[in-house]
Amino acid sequence: MDPSGLGRSVIDVDFRPVAGESRDRMERAAARPAPQQGHDLRRPLPARLETTVPAHPSHAGRVRRLVGAQLLCWRLGRLRDDVVLATAELFANAVQHAGSSDPHDELLLSLECTGERLRVALSDSSPLLPRGREAGAGAESGRGLSILAALVDDWGTAPAPLGRPGKQVWFTVATKEPA
Repeated sequence: MDPSGLGRSVIDVDFRPVAGESRDRMERAAARPAPQQGHDLRRPLPARLETTVPAHPSHAGRVRRLVGAQLLCWRLGRLRDDVVLATAELFANAVQHAGSSDPHDELLLSLECTGERLRVALSDSSPLLPRGREAGAGAESGRGLSILAALVDDWGTAPAPLGRPGKQVWFTVATKEPA
């Protein structure tokens, strides 16, 4: 975390509202696309949002709202329910299985839309890869990766971005309606 206590991101998303600012207004501002210098407007640009999120369950609602708002900004509202749920599963898995005891531990959330595909990735500091498991009929957990696989086109793991320890868990969905 940077010295100011604010999460760093491509578009400087801060999860805490400043004095007098509502959380809704803050999340709408966070969903604005980052300005691109020198872009040829005849070509579609990849849209990207990247932010750090405290690795604590109390931030799950904010992650869901941020992802939902960003999808609406990119005019991908029809994907909202599935993508928000899939992202929530990634977040829950990272907090529960890869979380550390460090209260300052953060996750890196990134969304990138290329026009044909939306890629969502969540990086955590643990090198342990996610493993599917059989959940019993009465089990309260153990279905996250099955839910993820049912909602998205593809998912997997990759090394964490340069300069970060751990791994990245990602998924993709098509942004265009099937013909």
